[in-house]
Amino acid sequence: MAGLIKQKMGEPKGVDENNPAFVQALKFAMSVLYEQDAADDVAKQLKAGQDKVEALSNIAYDLTTTVDEKTEGQVPDELIALLSMAILKEVIDIAEALKMGITPKDAADAFKQMLLRYLGENGVDTSQLQQSMDKIDPKVFEQQGA
Repeated sequence: MAGLIKQKMGEPKGVDENNPAFVQALKFAMSVLYEQDAADDVAKQLKAGQDKVEALSNIAYDLTTTVDEKTEGQVPDELIALLSMAILKEVIDIAEALKMGITPKDAADAFKQMLLRYLGENGVDTSQLQQSMDKIDPKVFEQQGA
């Protein structure tokens, strides 16, 4: 999904994926998921979720928040979205291993929910952004997945 967003938006200015705090946070997230067996818990939560997009979004958001807290907020603000996309991709990989039939649109909708939640929790009125996002033709995501 990160590749899809980069294709559409281009590389954000000033973003350094080699930033030591970003790299450390990403390694920490992967360690928690795969070395400390959190992936099993993620799989259980995904199976229990009634709405797969909501489950993907909530799990990835909560993992991102936890990683940010455990790394004491050292990841620069401009890299948090990239971190959340990487974590969402891992959650999607787990969902795909469970054969949950995740589509590119599901991934985009999950990220959209994460973004709106983050902005809303940080005092931003998301109503206009929500309306703009809702105008995007879902076929765009289907074409990207082909």
